[in-house]
Amino acid sequence: MKRPSFWDPRKVSSNFAPDLHRAREEGRLARITSVKDQVKSGDRHLLVLIDMERDFMPDGRLPVKGSFEDVERLGERIIHGITGEHYTDIMVTIDKHPPITIHSDVWFRDELGNPPDVTLPVRMVLDDPNPKRPVFKGHYVDGSVKTYVPNAMPKHTVAYWQHLNKTNQGDIWVWPDHCREGTDGVSIVPALAELIEWAAVARGFEPVYLYKGMIAQVDWFGPFRPCMDVPSHPQGGLQTAYLDYIGVCRSTEFAGEAKDFCVRWGMMQALEYFGSNPDVLGRVSFLNDCTSAIFPDSPDVKALDAAMQAKGVQLITHDAPFRS
Repeated sequence: MKRPSFWDPRKVSSNFAPDLHRAREEGRLARITSVKDQVKSGDRHLLVLIDMERDFMPDGRLPVKGSFEDVERLGERIIHGITGEHYTDIMVTIDKHPPITIHSDVWFRDELGNPPDVTLPVRMVLDDPNPKRPVFKGHYVDGSVKTYVPNAMPKHTVAYWQHLNKTNQGDIWVWPDHCREGTDGVSIVPALAELIEWAAVARGFEPVYLYKGMIAQVDWFGPFRPCMDVPSHPQGGLQTAYLDYIGVCRSTEFAGEAKDFCVRWGMMQALEYFGSNPDVLGRVSFLNDCTSAIFPDSPDVKALDAAMQAKGVQLITHDAPFRS
């Protein structure tokens, strides 16, 4: 089968307007068999892409070192998976945030009223749980520590931090502004967006998009559930429809950014949801060379690999054979 002529790995690091019309036309002319009969027979094969957005690239607002190379390898995997008539479905998660969130600098202030310096991420650790004026210690990745108090919802901020710790999700992280609505950072990497367009038209399927991160008072790392449920929000709980999508597929592959946060918790959510169904997890693969970490030396990275393998998930590379 003919490769898409527009695909050039050297373009992955470029921020350009994707030529979706050209991608559609090449998909239309690709003469690749539709997924219709495969889907009807239950022979479905899903690719899940977690937060492959501009702001998580090395030149983005929350850079992940190695992510350009991840996209290059992933692009080759997609091309082979489409021309080889393997993938029948693609799910894309999109991290997107409003102006004020619990992980933004405006949520906290120091004794002078200044927000944290988020040139680098800051880990907020509860120091004094006084509900009227709780105190957090901001731990910077360079080793420095400063004192902060919440600007908004102090009682909730304490309860949220306590929930994170009780559920082994760690502390509150304050990040550089990223994936804000209206910015180029929320967009899928252009070269990858073209491939998704081409793949969808070539095989005749509709990509599934899962948007996350729009609940101000909680984080939302793993795409299938916020870090703490918010019953008053329509997306404030477990996204079972997307997880059940995985359950009906004969094989599922995961890739994305970043391995120590959104990818990690997405995989942990899947492991928990299908924990009593090892048959489903045995059909899941993780593209280990198509994901990178914000903090590559974090013990969470190795812990995720161990957790996946313990549940039967296969760790593979982009050039591994496709599972039938």
